[in-house]
Amino acid sequence: MRVYRIYRKHRRDAAFTGEGARIAGARWNLPGTPIVYTCATISLCLLELFVHFDPAAADMTQLNLEYRWADIPETLPRLEVQEAELPRNWREIPWPQSTQELGTKWMIEAQYVAVSVPSVVLPMEKNLLLNPVHPAFSKIHVGPPLAINIDPRLYSR
Repeated sequence: MRVYRIYRKHRRDAAFTGEGARIAGARWNLPGTPIVYTCATISLCLLELFVHFDPAAADMTQLNLEYRWADIPETLPRLEVQEAELPRNWREIPWPQSTQELGTKWMIEAQYVAVSVPSVVLPMEKNLLLNPVHPAFSKIHVGPPLAINIDPRLYSR
């Protein structure tokens, strides 16, 4: 299975370490738990970036973005979570502690190298949460950094 991740070039070396999420926490992890957030498609990555971007904090055109793909071998343990299995409030903004605790539990238990969850942005699409401390994480093949050329009309809206 191929997944994607968009990040700022200056964070290239940390893009698949889970370090940023470990420091800050996010929807599927409490601070202190590393997790690598990826998407099933590059277009979903872009949508996720846009919904989390604060135009008051920076100019989107100056972010120097790039992306990488990663191939997760089908033989690695993966959990597919359906929307009906999630807490009722899983889509709340800001994210609820219930989803942070659930994702943290998945990462700490380390049964799965990847957990597939519905995207809050588009629940019919999938985000894949990668566990960088899982013993099989090194079997995930991460591709080279690639330029992402976004249509400038997306910035002007």
